[in-house]
Amino acid sequence: TPAWYVEQSSPEDFDAVVQSILDEASQAPQHDLLISSEEFWRLVELDTAAVAMSNLLSAFADFEVIVVMYFREPFEWLKSWYNQAQKDPHYMVSFMDYLIALPDSYLDPTISYRYWSEAVGADNIRVCLYAETGSAHIQHFLETCDLDSLRVDGVIEDPNPALDRAMLERNRVLKVLQTVPMIEA
Repeated sequence: TPAWYVEQSSPEDFDAVVQSILDEASQAPQHDLLISSEEFWRLVELDTAAVAMSNLLSAFADFEVIVVMYFREPFEWLKSWYNQAQKDPHYMVSFMDYLIALPDSYLDPTISYRYWSEAVGADNIRVCLYAETGSAHIQHFLETCDLDSLRVDGVIEDPNPALDRAMLERNRVLKVLQTVPMIEA
């Protein structure tokens, strides 16, 4: 974990992770390296966003960096991230409070687009709509990366299924109620 991402980490942690990735890449017969994470979306919101990008790009300076950005219908995206937050047993924020606290870049994808395009150049960004799931999404990603020869066989199950939306608010309120003293009636 890079030092600019989590306060507890150190620059050595980032260097070790990068070195591990580069060592593994050097052993592979392939020439392409794919690094995928939703967390890259959050870099623009860091107080040290410029340092984060500089570290990331210098770590992979020997590679041609292509950024693939998926944009999802905004309300679906918000519901999905809120659903994920509610999986934490201690997360009790209501949807409205969650929405109000979100950084601008979560609601305006052009902010992240500008951040990344300034760093790697607009010609090195592929913008896609998040329209597929499972195997079809992975296949689309590979094709966007010009790796059409790779095929995704079989159905890929969602490794992180959403909580039942009908139960989401009820479960949140139950978590809140567990934190207050109850009087038996």
